[in-house]
Amino acid sequence: NEGETGVARGPAGLLATSKLILVTQRRGQSQILSGTCTYQLARHEDGLLIRRKTVLLIQNDEPQINLTFLP
Repeated sequence: NEGETGVARGPAGLLATSKLILVTQRRGQSQILSGTCTYQLARHEDGLLIRRKTVLLIQNDEPQINLTFLP
């Protein structure tokens, strides 16, 4: 479901979902961003690798001051 977090198995490997709350400060302006991160993970000899990462911001229709920090 859209509001849930956790890990599930899928045809492409593991799919992990988490929530994001981030506060930035740049040139005297603060911004609070929130959203959902989705990771497609693959098993590797040392653990897990991130195959794909998607960040969906709740405020995706508003102007963003700075996006260079997105994890």
